[in-house]
Amino acid sequence: MMADFLNSPFGLLLVGFLLTTGVGTYFQVSASKRQAKRQLQIERYAEGTKFLNDLSELAGTRFFGLQRWLWAIKNPSSNDIGDERNSYFECVRLWNQRTWANRATLRLLVGEAQAELFLDYGDDERGDQPRSLHYLFHRAHQSVLDAERGLFEPDKAQVILDDLSRRWSQYFDGATSHFLRRAVSLQLLEVPDDKPGLSSVVDS
Repeated sequence: MMADFLNSPFGLLLVGFLLTTGVGTYFQVSASKRQAKRQLQIERYAEGTKFLNDLSELAGTRFFGLQRWLWAIKNPSSNDIGDERNSYFECVRLWNQRTWANRATLRLLVGEAQAELFLDYGDDERGDQPRSLHYLFHRAHQSVLDAERGLFEPDKAQVILDDLSRRWSQYFDGATSHFLRRAVSLQLLEVPDDKPGLSSVVDS
């Protein structure tokens, strides 16, 4: 009976309808999932781009505040040391408030290697030879503070600031390139676990 029904014109029409409906639904669901994933990737890219821009701006603001403070120390007659120092410390406060969150976001966006280059707690044990950006800023900060106290030569502090400028520029170039590579390969929704490039960025 069933075979006769399936072989009948109506049976064949019903089977064809069920197959068409099922296949169509499958492809529709698959297309919706791809579209949703693509939208998430676009949103992650926009969020990542904004984050990197904000972080770069924050680092730049802190660096140039530190530089102005040192210029005031070197030329106290033409600059107000207290004003420059207070302005700089406002940025330091914001930097410190965001440090852990920035490290966590970097880990999600570009991987543990770049996050560690931003903040490596092992630098507590490295003294004047830190590897991470956060501690490079701290070293420069301390050198300018000591220069104001008369404990360190301002010209030597300037050398440390010049090194900081070069290192943080290289860091952001590397982090941005790594982010763009992940975006091109559509990996922004994956949790990165790679650790490439530590020595090349640190030692350059």
